[in-house]
Amino acid sequence: DEEDEEEGLDAEKLQKVVHLMFERCYADSEYGHALGVAFEARETDKVREILDRCASSHADDPMTVQATLRYALDASMTLVTSKSFRIDALGSVAEHLQKMFDAPTGTAAHRSAAVLLCRCHQLLAAVKPVSDIVTSLLDGSEDDALLGLQLCFDLVDSGDQNYVNGVAEGLPKKATAAASTSLGGGEGNSESAEETKENGVDETPSRTDDVWARFDNALRVLTGGFTSELALSFLYKNSDSDRLIMENLKKSLEERGSGRNSVLHNCAVVSHSYLNAGTTNDSFLRDHLDWMKKASNWAKFSATASMGVIHAGHTTEAMTLLEPYLPPSSSGEEGGDAPAVTSAGGYAEGGSLFALGLIHGSHAGSSTATRLEASNFLRNHLRNSHANEVISHGAALG
Repeated sequence: DEEDEEEGLDAEKLQKVVHLMFERCYADSEYGHALGVAFEARETDKVREILDRCASSHADDPMTVQATLRYALDASMTLVTSKSFRIDALGSVAEHLQKMFDAPTGTAAHRSAAVLLCRCHQLLAAVKPVSDIVTSLLDGSEDDALLGLQLCFDLVDSGDQNYVNGVAEGLPKKATAAASTSLGGGEGNSESAEETKENGVDETPSRTDDVWARFDNALRVLTGGFTSELALSFLYKNSDSDRLIMENLKKSLEERGSGRNSVLHNCAVVSHSYLNAGTTNDSFLRDHLDWMKKASNWAKFSATASMGVIHAGHTTEAMTLLEPYLPPSSSGEEGGDAPAVTSAGGYAEGGSLFALGLIHGSHAGSSTATRLEASNFLRNHLRNSHANEVISHGAALG
């Protein structure tokens, strides 16, 4: 019994010490230290209390409050292992950031709060709040609109395409055909307007054409493949690959008298693809098609697939570039004449399907429509090419 009383007494003393330590942190404005203890103890109430004390003590210094919120956000992702506690902590951080974001616009605190708030909601997998933040920024001043577009770029760079698509769907869209239909009058007018609003079409007359242009640009960044276009343009303009290296390598291989199935020939083709990855510079291969055609069997598969490495991200011209190598389209629909697939050959066709997947899968910021088209194309060939193992293999890899 005495041991139990001593243990209870020790627990009480320990709680008192911790409480005094929190008060000391509040007095010294060391809210980061207090948050560290609260995170280690997994005390959600203490996290809220610390953030509330920080906000009330530094109401005139929002940047100090944001520094504490930023620390809490980073610590939630690096120190906390419990998912439920992390969600609660992030929710508390989001509440305070939302209050700062709702403050008067145009300030540095308002803009930095928008960035942190978007990051916080993304970690919470909340789509609508991010759509509302981007909408609010795009409706604001020119500087706010630029920040909204930058947030769109940041979302695309995160790599979560489903989340990005959700944010894009939540943005208002200029009423066109849907609005004209709803102007028919009568009882159906209000119902059509409600349906239009539910479908994400905004009929707010206060937005000018310039503001709607901002939303069009945001959608282009999120789902239109603009990020992929920028990356492709940058790689193309800043490519320093030396064609002379490949010319000397080709000449050396010819002097060795390598055969059609030479491993060195395959290595040279793959090296060329790595040398020009993402730059769309395939002039060497096009100038030496006869040399490239020396590859056979699986070496031909790899040589064709290397086109996907060179043109990674070039989604707009993918089908045109690979058209000479792609197998005939097989829709598999009733009434459609699906081309017969033989068990022989198919190495170039299979490699081209792999290349198609490499082109569309290398950049998260590529166009959603073109990615969907390529995905359906590959799935159709995967369903209808069981007779040819090579084509099935290429479609599966793509």
